[in-house]
Amino acid sequence: MLLTVRPQRHVEHGGGARGDGVLDLSVNLNTVSFSHTGRYPDPDRVRAEKRVAEWLGLEPESVAIVPGATWFIHRVMPEFTGERPLIIEPSFSEVQRALALRHRPVSLYDRTLERYPRIVRSVGPTAAVLTVPAAHTGSIIGGGAVRSLETEVNGPIFIDESFMFFTGLEGYAKRASSSSGTVAFRSLTKVLARPEMRLAIVTSGEEFLEAARMLAEPWSLSEEAVDFLLKVPLPDLDGLSLAYRELRERLVEGLERMGMRVIGRPSANYLSFSVPAGITAERFRERMLSLGIAVRRVEIYGAEAIRMAVPDAGNLDRVMDALRRSAGGGS
Repeated sequence: MLLTVRPQRHVEHGGGARGDGVLDLSVNLNTVSFSHTGRYPDPDRVRAEKRVAEWLGLEPESVAIVPGATWFIHRVMPEFTGERPLIIEPSFSEVQRALALRHRPVSLYDRTLERYPRIVRSVGPTAAVLTVPAAHTGSIIGGGAVRSLETEVNGPIFIDESFMFFTGLEGYAKRASSSSGTVAFRSLTKVLARPEMRLAIVTSGEEFLEAARMLAEPWSLSEEAVDFLLKVPLPDLDGLSLAYRELRERLVEGLERMGMRVIGRPSANYLSFSVPAGITAERFRERMLSLGIAVRRVEIYGAEAIRMAVPDAGNLDRVMDALRRSAGGGS
């Protein structure tokens, strides 16, 4: 006999009971070999979304917490980009990898889009993905370029704001919250400095978030990550940009004195620069590593460069010395 399969309504484990002393037998966990302390994080996920929405000045219905920006890029975004998504470069490699698996993405440099905003029409994209601040350079693309995307793209606009917390700018979260055509997402992994806790904020209209939630696996967020988000003083993050601005300006000034050109207009907690003549980016990276400082070799606008995070004040002089020795070949 054939049975008609109907989707079952998702029911939270534990019925929302979270108090100490509650023996949760609503989950089929091993109670014999290990301490029975684990919990499924569904109830607190809703609380976390409300807390983040209040912090950002948004309605809870326009905010979703997901297990990391990379998860969102690979699991959710390709479902909505269509066959020919446009990727504004520089972008992080995860975007290219996620979309190229199923679609035929095309790329366009951010500075080309700023100079010729109507060029998007000739591409005919079914969606667009934009990183603000830009990957590698930390530059902020002009608002006119973003408006051009919203006008010319026949599909959703995804804005990766993973490092927006470091800029002091409002970003696009509020703008996205009132439109299912624009989706903004921010990684919390970097700003909370807890890489083992995969967390990201997604803001958009209710229609998109409801569809995105249908793609999310139940209990995909760890209990530790959700609990941490409920406890961390989120308003403290609002002051990050001021601290990083001073450190970033000192780093840029030092690099330029050494004859290394900073690429773009960095505004986040990282930057990229061209290495001196006579040395490759890979060799420069190796010299830095030999001095105990790890940096990355990247390609920006078709040329090799070095990308690095802005160090804290206690390590800035040490990093400056390593940069100077690596540029000059000293040991």
